[in-house]
Amino acid sequence: MSAPGSPRETGFTLFELLVVLAVLGLIGGLVYPGLTHAIAGQRFRAAAAAAVGTLRVARAQAFATGRMVRVRAGAGGAVLAVDGRLPEALPDAVRASTNPADGIRFFGDGTSSGGALAITAAGRGARLVVAPATGLVRSGG
Repeated sequence: MSAPGSPRETGFTLFELLVVLAVLGLIGGLVYPGLTHAIAGQRFRAAAAAAVGTLRVARAQAFATGRMVRVRAGAGGAVLAVDGRLPEALPDAVRASTNPADGIRFFGDGTSSGGALAITAAGRGARLVVAPATGLVRSGG
């Protein structure tokens, strides 16, 4: 206790600091699992969007050059390979597969062989379908 008329000491006690740290630890423990799940979901959505972009670029390349361009999964599904371009690595734990297995072909007239590209990761999945008559890419199906 301070004497009358003397300045009072200010600050936090060790016990108060420990209580605050314990509360922050509990909050962090509750938030962290949800945050990691959300980050994994965002990475998966980004990989699926990149795959759509890869298919669309391959279609545009075929149309612009008048030559067939093939997109296929390679390296055990860890990369997407487009004829005439370097393979694009997918994020960790994200895998791709094409149906037909030898890839989806885009032709110079804008059509395609048709097919599907499946993107999977940790219980998540997306299926991208390429229409044979138009070569257009859509999700699902």
